[in-house]
Amino acid sequence: MSELQSLTGTHTLRNALGPDAEELLATHRATGGAVGALAADVLEAAGEVDGLHNELLDLIDDLQDELSEAELGSLDLLLLLLQRTGTDLEALADRFDQQRDELDRLLTGLRSELDRPTGRRETLTPDIP
Repeated sequence: MSELQSLTGTHTLRNALGPDAEELLATHRATGGAVGALAADVLEAAGEVDGLHNELLDLIDDLQDELSEAELGSLDLLLLLLQRTGTDLEALADRFDQQRDELDRLLTGLRSELDRPTGRRETLTPDIP
C-alpha cells in the first residue's frame, strides 16, 4: 500500500478539531447524550473514510502490479484489465466520496450541537473530574 502521512478521515478530524481530535471525541462519546452520540458517529464515519481510503490505495497498488506484470504486446489483456479495474475504482471512489460527505455533515452537526445554548454549555474540551 502507498504510504501517506495520514488518511483522509483522520486528517479531516484533526483539521476540524485539532491534533487531539480522537481523544476529544472519545471523551464526549463517554459522556453520552446528544453530543456523545454525535461524537461516536463522527469517529465511526472517520474510520470508514480511512478504511475506504486504504481500499482505494490497495486497488491502485494492485493495478500497478498487474500492469507491470502484463505483457506489453497484449493490448486486449491490458484494455480488459483497465476496464475491470476502472469500474471497481469508480464504484469505490463513489463510496469514498459519499462517506467523506457524511463525515462532513456529522462534523457540522457536532459543531452545531456544541454551539447550542443550554443550561450547561458543552465544549470540545469537556471538564474531566
